[in-house]
Amino acid sequence: MASDKQILAMLDNKPLPKKQQDLDTLTKDEAKQYLKFAMKIKGLSKIDLNDVVKVKERTKEFFDLCDSVGVRPTRAGYALALGCTTTKIDWIMNNKSMVDTKTAEIVKEAMQVLEMVWETCMVEGKINPVSGIFIAKNQFGYVDSKEVIVAPKEDNKTLDEEEFQKKYLEAEGELIDN
Repeated sequence: MASDKQILAMLDNKPLPKKQQDLDTLTKDEAKQYLKFAMKIKGLSKIDLNDVVKVKERTKEFFDLCDSVGVRPTRAGYALALGCTTTKIDWIMNNKSMVDTKTAEIVKEAMQVLEMVWETCMVEGKINPVSGIFIAKNQFGYVDSKEVIVAPKEDNKTLDEEEFQKKYLEAEGELIDN
């Protein structure tokens, strides 16, 4: 177990989180880097999405390029590298595309990697939370949901008219008393 001094030393070496305005500002150099990267991906030769070997090679090439340039991999970037649209990626993910089954497996595995990268960035505070939630919902199928279960307090037995009147009057009396 690390001592308090060791923990403080580790914290001192950790970069401080950026201010929100710093996260929202794109420098000219960053813009150039992202544009060059996008153009490099766009310039890749076209591949046949039913050619499993080519899809596997292109997937590896995409992740290697992201790593070498220092750019986070994205769904749109991956689609561009494959020569398709993000809509086509969605079709593949939902088994609605006519691509080879093995190709679909490769794409689904790549999307799992993208989701893991996104999740790690969210946990580490590297993505604006609003943007991160948007990405989660629109690219990885996350949903906000609240489940409400409505159930009667008692058995669903049927009351005859006399029992109903008695219950109604009791309830009305409780309301008046309170």
